[in-house]
Amino acid sequence: MTDYVLPEKPKPSRNRSRRLRKKLYLDEFQWLGFEIKVELSRDQYVFLDTMIEYIEAKKWQLGGGTRDGLFDGYICGPANKLTEQGVDEFIRWLQKTEFPR
Repeated sequence: MTDYVLPEKPKPSRNRSRRLRKKLYLDEFQWLGFEIKVELSRDQYVFLDTMIEYIEAKKWQLGGGTRDGLFDGYICGPANKLTEQGVDEFIRWLQKTEFPR
């Protein structure tokens, strides 16, 4: 039986080219946001409309869609950056907003 030794991961280079930083989503090309998944009944599509209005008012971005009653999306802020404060703000908004069940 042969023992295999895995190679060590190379240390990250500090001087990466702009093209490589973009490809790896590093530094100025980072996307900071969060994923959201919600099961929706027929009456809860009002939730999506309300959430989209809230996100647009904050000038955030939302990508995603629905399939078989499940909404799956990703929310990020301006310039693809969303701070922890923004995430907390969104959670507070969800908690205080009444939606049909």
